[in-house]
Amino acid sequence: MLIRDGKILLIKRVKPDATYYTLPGGTVEEGEEPEVTMAREILEELGSGADVKELLFKIEGKDRKDFYYLVKNFVGEPRLGEPEVSRINPENQYIFEWVDMNDMSNMDDFYIPFARDELLAWWDKAKDR
Repeated sequence: MLIRDGKILLIKRVKPDATYYTLPGGTVEEGEEPEVTMAREILEELGSGADVKELLFKIEGKDRKDFYYLVKNFVGEPRLGEPEVSRINPENQYIFEWVDMNDMSNMDDFYIPFARDELLAWWDKAKDR
């Protein structure tokens, strides 16, 4: 997750049947470590390099594992890369939004609500450091 000035970078996904927020990221490829995946996805989805610093938490489900990392030293403004750019059309949108961490607790349209709750718990602890 990328945080700048108390705001987290989210992607607003707009589809014909749903609109929701999610974090930038992607799928771990065969033989790839999750940290490497995060760095690759940042470059692909956001058009810039960054330092993947620490694993904050992971969520394991029946069909998948999601890893959530703190990312630092992101340079510039995010710009969407491939393959997402090729998928954009009026019914399929990827919109970057910097969302104040304090506003996340009111978001009912977060793709994985449990992840939102974990992020908020981490944020509360991080503010006390």
